[in-house]
Amino acid sequence: MPGVAPVPADIYKASRDVFLFGDAHGDSPRPIGVAKVDDVLGIGQALGRTTQRPRSSDMALESPSDSACGLSKTGWWTSRHQQPVLLKHYGTAKCQYAGSLAPAQAIEFLDFYKKMKMVGL
Repeated sequence: MPGVAPVPADIYKASRDVFLFGDAHGDSPRPIGVAKVDDVLGIGQALGRTTQRPRSSDMALESPSDSACGLSKTGWWTSRHQQPVLLKHYGTAKCQYAGSLAPAQAIEFLDFYKKMKMVGL
């Protein structure tokens, strides 16, 4: 939420400028979901969302459209689109708060992230 530290299952629209490892999404902001917040490191681990079918080698979770979060199309959260984002960027013009996932989607999203970490992704 703006002016408040991000929490897991928050959705932001992020410019590629905030990604530590860049992003091929171009100038359009990429929807990201906050998967984990590490206050010690000052990083919010985010999963990028894509509306293109994921690669067969990607671990993926289908994500329904959700106008409350600015997710206008069905898409996927994928292991390929993991990005650490410095906490100082959340809530800025380059990483704008878009909403929070609905409770059922939030549980699925956070479980998906845990499963990715369990298998070493």
